Amino acid sequence: MNYEENIGKQVYKHKSGKPFKSGLKANTVKAVIDHPILHTPAYTFEEDESYVECRRCGVISEPTHEVLDLVYHEDEGNVSFQGSQQECLDWVDEQCMSGGVAFTYEVKPIIKK
Repeated sequence: MNYEENIGKQVYKHKSGKPFKSGLKANTVKAVIDHPILHTPAYTFEEDESYVECRRCGVISEPTHEVLDLVYHEDEGNVSFQGSQQECLDWVDEQCMSGGVAFTYEVKPIIKK
């Protein structure tokens, strides 16, 4: 795999789900280096000075779905979140667990014009 293709893209830690040293769940790939201990490819990041083995990261893809807030003010707009279908469903679940109401959200595919 050519990990250099991911330079400039956002990645997440797909095995552990833990945040990066920056405290963020997603970091932007700055470069690919030789991991100083494992001697395997590793990403360095724009947001912090850490490095993570490339195989432990997943690339965040273009969003395919969005969550529409069915109860909103016109000046806000009604798109609340964008991501994969599963990410959108998880986002709605999180909102409902924190006191939101599920029927006020709708997950729809993004249709490019």
